[in-house]
Amino acid sequence: MPQKGGHLKIDREDWLRPVVIPMHKGDLTIGVLRSNIRTAGMTTREFLDLL
Repeated sequence: MPQKGGHLKIDREDWLRPVVIPMHKGDLTIGVLRSNIRTAGMTTREFLDLL
């Protein structure tokens, strides 16, 4: 998982494209979280089932 600056890039073969997660201080916003779930080709329910 390469990291460049303040972002972590996670990639899997079964995802549509890499997910980029900001590694800044503070909370992850709901918009960034939802965008990353969509980028991974998942539904919100599928994501929540993994928790």
